[in-house]
Parts: sequence; C-alpha cells; structure tokens
Amino acid sequence: MKKLLVFILTVSLVMGITPAFEVFGATLIDEKFDLSTDFPTGWVSTRLTGTTAVWSVTNAPTSPSCKAYSEPNCLKFNSYNASSTQSARLTMPAITVPTGDMAVVSFYMYHDTGYSSNNDRIQVQYSTDNGITWTSAGSAISRYASPAGWKQHTVSIKPQGVNVIIGFLGISEYGYNIYVDDISVSNASYIPVTD
Repeated sequence: MKKLLVFILTVSLVMGITPAFEVFGATLIDEKFDLSTDFPTGWVSTRLTGTTAVWSVTNAPTSPSCKAYSEPNCLKFNSYNASSTQSARLTMPAITVPTGDMAVVSFYMYHDTGYSSNNDRIQVQYSTDNGITWTSAGSAISRYASPAGWKQHTVSIKPQGVNVIIGFLGISEYGYNIYVDDISVSNASYIPVTD
C-alpha cells in the first residue's frame, strides 16, 4: 500500500497534478429504516409528476422479490405501478455541512435484470434554499443492472450553503420497483498535499 501511495504521489507531482486526500469527519445521518414501516422523523416523500409515484418504507419487497439490505425494512419507489416519467422526491432532514467540506452520501440500491428497456432510476439531489431549487449530484443510477443484488453507491456533493437538504429523486419508466437501504451522510474534506 505504501509503495502504491508513493507511486501515485510521484506520478501526480511529475504530471503537475496536486494530489489530495479525502478525510471523513462526522456522520451526519445514518438511517437503516428498521424501526418502523413509517418514515423516520423529518423524512418526506413528495410527488412531483403523475398521480401514483411515491416513496415508502416496506418490509416485503416485491416486483422484484428481494430482502432488505439490512432487514427488516428498506425504502421503496413504486416504479412498477407508476407509469413512465412519473416522479417523486424523498427528502431527509436538513443537515449542516461545515464550511469548505463536502457531504458524502452512501447508500445501497437493489439492482435487477427485469424490464431491461425500462430505465427506472434515482438521482441524488440537494437544495441549499430549503427545497425551493434542487441541484443534481453525480449521474442518475439505473435500477437495471446485472448481476441482480444490492450494490453500494457513493455520491459527493459540495454545497454552496451551510444548511443542506438531500433528496432522492425517483423517476419511473414503468419497470420494476426501486429499493434503497442503509443511507448515511458524512462530511468530508479534501486536503491537498503540499511540499
């Protein structure tokens, strides 16, 4: 590991790239949704388009059948019942990210191989104005993937304000449901290496 780190630093410095290290700070949110099939305090599902798209907490995932990543419960976006282009955003309680830091959002999402041409997906977003406007962070993550199973995803955001609301925008293309579990948010700093 030390040799690899020295190699990366040497190549970075020779190429004129300023290397940096990500240092994780406090965990700001850590939610497994296992205490109840109701949303935890401060979590809200808001329908944006259509009449049936919604987020919920479930202990019996179907379409596709699976178990929660950490049993018994997980989040569900009902893209199996919501027609194409319907959407809903799930928001978590506002957090305070220290000035200059990033928020690192980590979560597990269940991927399956059904309805391969239906691009049901989620998009991590954030708002620094109490939910009036939203900025997408990273690329949208599709439900369809092989092999089927739970996969961890990590998205970093650098908010321009101190108080941040993070959301998961679910977008249906009328395929299988989307399941998400074990969401955590930590603050992190990139520390440049100096001579």
